[in-house]
Amino acid sequence: MNRERIRAYQFVFRDVNKRIAHITRAHGEAASHFLCECGEEDCVSQIKLELHEFDEIRRNEALFIAAPGHLAEGIDRLVEVRSGFDLLIQAAEA
Repeated sequence: MNRERIRAYQFVFRDVNKRIAHITRAHGEAASHFLCECGEEDCVSQIKLELHEFDEIRRNEALFIAAPGHLAEGIDRLVEVRSGFDLLIQAAEA
């Protein structure tokens, strides 16, 4: 899969996750399962996060939430490993 397609999927999954957070809040819940934002169109991995943690991550719009090991080589850079998920940022164009 090419760089542009992976990036497009990452942003789609991020938008879906923002909607999941909104619905979770509307139902008065503190946590939810979010989609992996790795950019692979067939990825079905989910990551359970507390809303406060999701909000903290979303404050940096450059970060993507991904299942462990779901780094797209040459496209993403691993920023941080947390319990149950990784934080990725898009690597600079080569």
